[in-house]
Amino acid sequence: MVGISLQRPPEQVSINGVAGLGYGFSTANCIGVYGYGTNNTNDGNSYGGYFVATGSRGLNYGIMAYTPYLEGWAGYFQGHVNITGTCYIGANLTVSGTKNAAVKVDNGEYRLLSCQESPELWFEDFGEGQLSNGRTHIELNPLFLQTVTIDNQHPMRVFVQLEGDCKGVYVSKGATGFDVNELQGGTGNVPFSYRVVAKRKGYEDVRLAKMEGQTPEAMNAENARIQAEVERNRTKMEEENSRMDQAKPTLEKEPVPQERE
Repeated sequence: MVGISLQRPPEQVSINGVAGLGYGFSTANCIGVYGYGTNNTNDGNSYGGYFVATGSRGLNYGIMAYTPYLEGWAGYFQGHVNITGTCYIGANLTVSGTKNAAVKVDNGEYRLLSCQESPELWFEDFGEGQLSNGRTHIELNPLFLQTVTIDNQHPMRVFVQLEGDCKGVYVSKGATGFDVNELQGGTGNVPFSYRVVAKRKGYEDVRLAKMEGQTPEAMNAENARIQAEVERNRTKMEEENSRMDQAKPTLEKEPVPQERE
């Protein structure tokens, strides 16, 4: 099945290369378009569906999927998914496994580095400073301050690491920065580094939020059901292809009539 859609300006209508519409009123599945690809004859790839968008005007969508129902999925993929461009998610991202960065090391291998997880939503920043006569003020980055909420109910957290010898320090926190003061009235001039964390704006009071929708166990059961259905459909299609191949008439070359003398 191949679909081609061409549109040239100034037309303002939708042009469909392949359109599918399915209605279901029973417990059976309803499929608008079903694609199945298999390649058992050479080293080429198999594609159940192949979609390319190359318009010169407006946005191009290789695939556009939509569902109005909260309990459904606009897209469902069972197996590995390879994304070679930027992946933008306009809502939440929930995973039941790990979130990793693949980093190449000296021996050519790629090793996985995992994200830190937290029961609350924090943003963090790092920096360095130096005491001057036993004290100094650190003002946080203005752009960072636009992404977090810092107030009496949601104070920032500050962690200071001294990088020199002094009597120790304590921190006095404000709304946009903090003071670092040497203990016991000290007058040292030692450098330090710091880490500051603050609540993400708009998510200040979220803690151990409950996962909505299907549980991982329910999704695994659904995956198994869909996989079994895919295998049944694949078997049916292969049997149908084999039956059609066997039903093709064998065309034999008719003998050329001999001319009479």
